[in-house]
Amino acid sequence: MASSKLGNFIANLFHHTKKSRETSPTAPATESTGTKPATAKPVLYVFGASVWASAPSLALLELKYPPGVVEEKVVNLLEGDNFTPDFIKINRNATLPTLVTADKTYVDTVGSVEWIVLNAPTPGVKSVHQDVIVAVHRDNIDPNFSLLSARTQEELDSKRGDVPGQFIRQRQAKLEELAPKSPDHLKTWYKEKLEFNGFLSSVYAEGASSDVTSGWFEKSNEHWDNVKTFIASELPGFLPESGFIDGAAPGEADFHVAAWLARTAGVSGAKIDDVSPLSEALGLTLDPKIVAYFDAWKVRDSWKKVYAEGLH
Repeated sequence: MASSKLGNFIANLFHHTKKSRETSPTAPATESTGTKPATAKPVLYVFGASVWASAPSLALLELKYPPGVVEEKVVNLLEGDNFTPDFIKINRNATLPTLVTADKTYVDTVGSVEWIVLNAPTPGVKSVHQDVIVAVHRDNIDPNFSLLSARTQEELDSKRGDVPGQFIRQRQAKLEELAPKSPDHLKTWYKEKLEFNGFLSSVYAEGASSDVTSGWFEKSNEHWDNVKTFIASELPGFLPESGFIDGAAPGEADFHVAAWLARTAGVSGAKIDDVSPLSEALGLTLDPKIVAYFDAWKVRDSWKKVYAEGLH
């Protein structure tokens, strides 16, 4: 698969619409075209290892939502539970986070976090730093691809036997289980998902040929070059000398940046309280603003809870 086609493939595979700043082939960015389940209170669909579902989870904790005011339901992405017809009715994109409220179903990260901010017990305000939210959601530094990328055969072999390989195999198995018995109106949907994930399965297959893997290595190297450039040259410009982007306490923009940074650092070997492996992995000295920003997050209870089992 050519590199340009790989880019389109990745965008479809990991699409997690970002409100009006992104387009979706299947649903409007802030409202699902599916059936909204009856609900007495907002329901946030999450998964512990999801990069973007961590953003609204951090927001709920930082904005002091009482437990249970927003119900959190787990959708196991590792086992492909987001591909079930029941979940597709809620979010046809089959992505997390998804937030169901009395008025609207949000099928994107930006919309979900914004609703949580504006409806907090002490209502927050929309961040004036929307530019950094746009920046960390760009496809060319997609943190989902950071997890599954492989720059060399050695890295691919390692990931095949670890969580990325497990994720891909179980995702494909779920699709193959559900597709034959899917209702007629979802036949095309499953066919397309099988095609997207099938290519990824072929990359991660034992003994995959260089014709299959070479494009993946090329795209992965390009991706990490983009990440390195962003971290070295762009991210520091969004960050304060101390504290958070939105002030003394985290705000809307911070929830997105924290989620992106946690995944990016995590796949580079960083720990919940130590970002230095990211510097080593990228081969650069992190700007002091990035280190200070990470350090400001790592002492907060929300960070310790959301990333209790490690950065993801």
